[in-house]
Amino acid sequence: SAAKPLQADRLHFVGSPSFNPVPYFDKETAHAYEFPLECVRDDVVDEPPQVSIHGSAHERNLLFQKMAACGRLVPLTVDDVRPGLECGLFCVPKDLDRDRLILDARPPNTVEKMLNTWTKTMSSSTCLSSIELEESQCLIMSGRDIRDYFYQFSVSPQRCRRNYLAGRLEPEDLEFIFGKKFFEAGYVGLSTLAMGDLNACEFAQGSHLKLVVSCGGASMDEILMMHQPCPRGLLSVGVVIDDLVCLQKVLASDVNTGVYEGTSLLDERMERIMAKYEEVGLPTNEKKAFDNSLCSSFWGVQVDGKKGLVRANETRLWPLLLITVRVCALGLSTVGLLRSLAGSYISILSLRRRLLSTMNLVFDAIAASSSD
Repeated sequence: SAAKPLQADRLHFVGSPSFNPVPYFDKETAHAYEFPLECVRDDVVDEPPQVSIHGSAHERNLLFQKMAACGRLVPLTVDDVRPGLECGLFCVPKDLDRDRLILDARPPNTVEKMLNTWTKTMSSSTCLSSIELEESQCLIMSGRDIRDYFYQFSVSPQRCRRNYLAGRLEPEDLEFIFGKKFFEAGYVGLSTLAMGDLNACEFAQGSHLKLVVSCGGASMDEILMMHQPCPRGLLSVGVVIDDLVCLQKVLASDVNTGVYEGTSLLDERMERIMAKYEEVGLPTNEKKAFDNSLCSSFWGVQVDGKKGLVRANETRLWPLLLITVRVCALGLSTVGLLRSLAGSYISILSLRRRLLSTMNLVFDAIAASSSD
């Protein structure tokens, strides 16, 4: 497993959760978001799995203190929680200096209904292969990435109680975390959305897409979706949770020394979208922003809008090839490593569908091997 213990100094949060997604939801999604305790299924028969906070009590308290200081954690009493339906926490590596915090919400997830209305609107790198360019055309791209998107959401009191964290805390722990006096033991609840919540992707995708449409950043016939035909106009807009990419077909004659010098519709659209982001309290990552670019990397691929090429991102491909060569040279592999390699190759070969047939040999080896 890639899960690792909590380390408070490797986790960082931007601002305080202030984005209210409810105005962008349909009635069913809004109700599920605000009142999750009223959306429990009647057909639950399995016992919920046991979860925990993955880390030491000291690191847990340091992290909780950091989250409470930025409004992402609230105290709860014993009467506020549902026994057996608590959430755990763990981390996965993000880079050399930072981790990504994951909510292990399997217990409450097992008793709720999964929504999939808005996740169907997600775009995908495979959609890019359906964009057709004439010989006289190039493709320019602009993109934005919302920083810590899930942790910018403000949530209702019911969702705080729904996502209460495992482990009863003594009064001295609560005093350390919140900086005020407590006289009874209690719990803490997550006062924002999180990766791991059953419908987190549904809420994130739906609100982001509707926000972009509401401000005039795109019309519905311009949305690039993995399960729908590719828009045939000059402009396409794709949303994948926190990633937004706008694409425009332009005349190749307006490209000079690798730079587009013509009029761009993307500038107008991005100006509207960025103004809306600022209005609703969604910060973007400036390091990942790009405008009117002929060559860009996003959604796990590299796109050359001048040549009309889509290929796997080199930063992912070459390390994978080197690891594969080492495994072949050794002549042996653990089942876990083989599964990891197979998953990595599937994401790369999805752009070359016929080559996926070669993965049958890998799957046969995994199926025939012991899980030990």
